[in-house]
Amino acid sequence: MTSQFLKFVTVGGIATATQYVILYALVSGAAWDPAHASMLGAAIGAVLNYWLNYTFSFQSGRRHRESFPLFVLMASCGTVLNGLIVKGLTLAGVYYMLAQVVATIVVLGFNFYVSRKWIFVQTK
Repeated sequence: MTSQFLKFVTVGGIATATQYVILYALVSGAAWDPAHASMLGAAIGAVLNYWLNYTFSFQSGRRHRESFPLFVLMASCGTVLNGLIVKGLTLAGVYYMLAQVVATIVVLGFNFYVSRKWIFVQTK
């Protein structure tokens, strides 16, 4: 499980870096609301995250037609959770990038648990 978690974190780091770049670019360059920019970045990062976790972290044998809809549901819940955390913390006066770090940590734990127990389980 430790190796799998490290792979999951690596994949998450790549997807999160993608999200942060989009967040920063949209807030700084296009004056987007931080919560909306974060949610769009999370959605784009999620596509990358699915593919890398399916092939690298969990080496899933489950069919995409089974795992992908579950992943979309998890990612949707995680995206909303992420947006709620960022919005709540920014409304409370927390700097948006710090709010994003907090949201990322919370959503990471949620996603690993759901991925391991529900999405990428090995089927026989």
